[in-house]
Amino acid sequence: MASHLQQLPLELFYTILGFLDFKSIEKLSLASRTIRKGCIPSLFECVSSTFSAESFGSLIELVSSPSIARHVKTLKYNPTANLHPATYCKKQLTTLYAPDLYVDEQGFGHWRDHKGHEMRYSDVMELIKRTAQDQKDIIENPTDSAMLTMALQKLPSLSKFVLHFDWCSFDPSRKLNSVVYHNWGDEDDDICYYQHHLIIYLQALGLSQSSNSRVTDLRVTKNNLDLDLRERQIIILQKAFAKIEALTLDSSDPIFKYLVEERVNMPVLKELVIMSRYERIRVDELVQFCQRNVRHLEFLHVKCRLHGDEVECRRRYLPLPILQKLWDIGHCCVLQEAKLNDGLYENNAKLEALLLRKIAYEDIESAFKR
Repeated sequence: MASHLQQLPLELFYTILGFLDFKSIEKLSLASRTIRKGCIPSLFECVSSTFSAESFGSLIELVSSPSIARHVKTLKYNPTANLHPATYCKKQLTTLYAPDLYVDEQGFGHWRDHKGHEMRYSDVMELIKRTAQDQKDIIENPTDSAMLTMALQKLPSLSKFVLHFDWCSFDPSRKLNSVVYHNWGDEDDDICYYQHHLIIYLQALGLSQSSNSRVTDLRVTKNNLDLDLRERQIIILQKAFAKIEALTLDSSDPIFKYLVEERVNMPVLKELVIMSRYERIRVDELVQFCQRNVRHLEFLHVKCRLHGDEVECRRRYLPLPILQKLWDIGHCCVLQEAKLNDGLYENNAKLEALLLRKIAYEDIESAFKR
């Protein structure tokens, strides 16, 4: 099988790879050295890094190899919530995570290794302490800032960055007891950790955008900004978003509101996607954002619910003031495609037609008459 694949023309070989998932390509690459060489572009097209010294070390090795680094097009960064500061002290940790709590969690299968074997209490404690120390060292150095800056600058083909804040990606347990994580379960109290990761990332992206790196596609899967740090963050944001052509937000508030209020300019933005259907977005803010980025904005996809200053849009029919503002968006941009959340509103096809300048302003009321 391997010998036959090696005899295929490269174009056909890469076409076949295009139909395979990552795990299949990974297995195929083990067939022979020649096949592995052909699989390298697919294996390293998208790489991930977590908030750990081991992961950052792997990232250093990758960017230090130009023959591999040139194939990376997408970088996913998955920082986590920080462990409770008391975990740095063995005596305090033993108090926080007593043996009886460990026994309770054993009943839920929380402490099993990748083979399904239960971990001993002493092994669990050692794992928690090791992870806590690892996080502490990264923040104090700060390793995360240096690694992200280097990666963004030394990956010549990088065009997409995904920042995914994972509240609990702690191996082997993904459901730690509430006493282990700092204020676990109270999202508002833990936002400071997310803000740290987001600001570190924006600083790195801003620096890389000043160099030859060109990250044009940005996705942020949680969006919490400290709006009191305006002076510092607005400079970072302007640099970070200067070359972004596609922006995807899994949550609309408050980062989108922040971009509007601070008039952050995205001069080459072509695509805006706001994914969270469980939140609301003010139509006025959407209009202001689109008006500021009119030159190239072609694709708009909004999954969240729309609302206005005076109108609460909880029904399936949008009131006339909101419809008129959607018309404003369509006529201030060069939209080629527009999508609103299917199933959230009636007349969805007409709403999209309104955004695409296919309904005249004076015909809005009659077009949406019930």
